[in-house]
Formats: sequence, C-alpha cells, structure tokens
Amino acid sequence: MKATQLFDAAVKALMPPSVAVQPVALDLKQLGDDIFAGLLADDEAERMEGDDRRHLQTPKERAQWRDLVDVPPATQMGMSSDHSYAYGELLPVFEDEFRAAYARRDPKIVYPETNIALKERGIYLSKSSSEFQKAALVVLEAHVRAYEAMGKRQRGEIIPTPVVTKQSTEELGPRLTEALASWAAGGSAHNAKKPNSNTVTEAEQAVRYFTELHGDLRLGEITREKAREFRDAVAKVPSALPRGLRKLPLPELLKRDLSDRTPRAATTVNKIVQILGGIVSRAEREGFLDRVPGFANPFGKAIRFSIDAHQTRRRHFEKSDLKAIFESPVYADNERPAGGGGEAAFWFPLIGLLSGMRLDEIAQLRLCDLRQDEDTQRWYFDIDRTGGRSTKTSSSIRHVPLHRELKRIGLLKYRESLLKGGASFERVANARGHLVAAAFEIAPRARRQLG
Repeated sequence: MKATQLFDAAVKALMPPSVAVQPVALDLKQLGDDIFAGLLADDEAERMEGDDRRHLQTPKERAQWRDLVDVPPATQMGMSSDHSYAYGELLPVFEDEFRAAYARRDPKIVYPETNIALKERGIYLSKSSSEFQKAALVVLEAHVRAYEAMGKRQRGEIIPTPVVTKQSTEELGPRLTEALASWAAGGSAHNAKKPNSNTVTEAEQAVRYFTELHGDLRLGEITREKAREFRDAVAKVPSALPRGLRKLPLPELLKRDLSDRTPRAATTVNKIVQILGGIVSRAEREGFLDRVPGFANPFGKAIRFSIDAHQTRRRHFEKSDLKAIFESPVYADNERPAGGGGEAAFWFPLIGLLSGMRLDEIAQLRLCDLRQDEDTQRWYFDIDRTGGRSTKTSSSIRHVPLHRELKRIGLLKYRESLLKGGASFERVANARGHLVAAAFEIAPRARRQLG
C-alpha cells in the first residue's frame, strides 16, 4: 500500500502541463517563513556544533601532526577558526547565486527545496503549474533573506533564529519503543529477516537506557546531540553490574560511585549505538519518517567511538592456558560437573579447539548436524539456521570438516552410542542426548589417548 501511494504521488508530481491541476490551499507567507526559519536554524546549529573533527579525532591523535590547526574539544561548543573562515567564504557565493536568480525571477535553483516543502504539506504539483512557480519564488525569496541574515551573523551581528513551525506528532514518526516493537517483529513476508531473541534482548536494554535518560521520544525528535549524550552515558556504565544495581534507572545508576569497576569497552558502546541505529533505519525503510524534513539517522557512524585495533585484537590461548584446561579434573580425573553440562564439559573444549567454531555454534549442535558426505565419505559439522538455530552472520552458514583427532578420540563412536541409546536424531544440543552429552565408555579412552 505504501509503495502504491508513493507511486501515485510521483505520477501527480510529474503531471504534464496539459493536465488540469486542482487549486490547492497553500499559505505562501507561512511557507516562506518556515523556509527562512529552517535555514537560520541550520546555520545556528552549524555554528554551535562546529565540524566533526572534534568527535572523530582526539587531541592526542591531532598532536601527532604539527601542521594541523587546533580544534575545540568535544565538550566545547562553537566553530574552529578555520571552519569559520571556510564557512564565511561560502556564504557570499551562495547569496550571490540566489540574488541573481531572484533578480531574474527564475526559481529553478530552488525547485528541489520547493518540491520537498510541498510534499511535507501533502501537496503535489507539476513544476510547470502556476501554483508551483509561485511557491518556488517564495522559497527563493526566503533563501535570499536567509543568506543575507547569515552574512550578518558572520560579521558578528545578533540575528535571532525564528521559531520553526512545530510539526504534528504524526509527522515526527513513531516513538522509540514503537519503532523497537516494529523492528523486533520483522517483516511480514515469507523469509523476511527477523532479529534473534538475543539481539532483541540487547535492543530492549538499549532502548530502556535511552528512554530513562531522554524519555520515549519520537524518532524525529532525537538529535545527534541527544545520541551523543546517550553514548557518553552508556560508556560510564561498568561492563558488569551486581544484581542490586542492574535494575536502577540509568540516571540513578550514574549517580553512584562506579570508579572501582571496569568500564564498558568502546566496541560494546558502539554495538549498543548500532542497535539503535538499526531500529531507526528500519523505521526509515518503512516510510515512518518520510514527513520529517532532512531527517538523518542520529545513531550513525559519526557518533561512534574510534576503536584502537591493537587493543581490541583477540588474544590466542597460550600453552599454559591450554594446559590448565586439559589438565583439569574433567580430563585428569574423569569428573563431570553438573554445572558443565555433564559430558559436555569434556567434548565442548575439544570441539572448540579442533574445529574453530564459535561456542554458540557448538552449543546448538544436534546429532543430525554431524554428517557424512555421500560422495567423499568425509564427516563434517553442518552449521546453518534450520530448526530455530541462529548464526552470527549469513557467511557463518558453512560446513566444517571433522578434525581427524576428534575422530580418533571417539566422537563418531560417541555419536553412534547416543543413537543406540535412544537419543533423538533431531535433538538439539542443550537437551539430554545431544552431541556433547554423556557417553561414559568413550570418555576415559579418549582421555588416555590425549595423554
């Protein structure tokens, strides 16, 4: 239905001159005032926020290059001197272009802005219609007035920003919690992608933190400034919280002295921001933000932390680590702790060591996922999403060859014993009788073979 409505609107906008256009109720003065106010509001934001160098580079990083000019720190508002200079060089260029066009009464230069402004008001006109031409001339006049005012600001004169016409709540899009529900539901079509339960839980936590900090805002009300405040607040929350602090609202949590606890990693904070960005992106794709002028996802890459790749590089197990694992009571004394899942405590580390699979992939293995190729007769683990299983990415769906050591130790015999013992072939990994469950006659022999 949405696609059909957009197509009909496009047809109306491209109507040829021979087609009669119905008169529309359009307040031209209000249109011009809104355009003027919006341009000055954008100019004020540019001057207050400055450029993104203060967010993309730390002072320490910039200090490595002596020729770089100083920029204000992220905690300080305002433009840097070189940004102000470059911005001031552009303003008269644009002003001259708009003035020359207005002198000719030729509004083609603002056709795109006019079209956007009319669509925001639910009005679709042919560019050749007299109504569109009148509206475009008003928009052009507003640009001339606005750039003249911006030039005065550049000279230090005090030019207040008029109050922009408030949009209705419907025009600001859904609330963040509503967008979360839509995102979690996924698409209604067959095979449409739907986030897994773990991702939904993470998203719910991120939305809870945001609403506790800023309230349940509509997406059109969330600015990049609010997104940065959220990012910085989440970064102060420790990576692990005791039970008594987990349910505290974010503002209350930040009042506590948490200096003795390990702070969250930048990658974790970026992941939280990325999840919110994904929720907003889906709302954009569904057309919920079409009526928000100039909307840009506030949780985009620009507000994420830069990551030190050297610090985040995964560390391999040392020999001492592997020795500690494989000399544990599970292997040395044939112990099977209940907290380790019984026989899973034995097979889990071995499959992880000799397959390279992720732990969650191993945990989801079923007996039917250890298969033999009909042509080559080679055994392999079948990693896919059948039976309600999940994978980290689409590229994670693959076949992992069975390592010869796992075969020598007795994994295939273990699998056969489970089947003979009555285990279901389709049973999932965390059920009794799965691939990493008990096979007592195999484990001692495998332990002796490991030496």
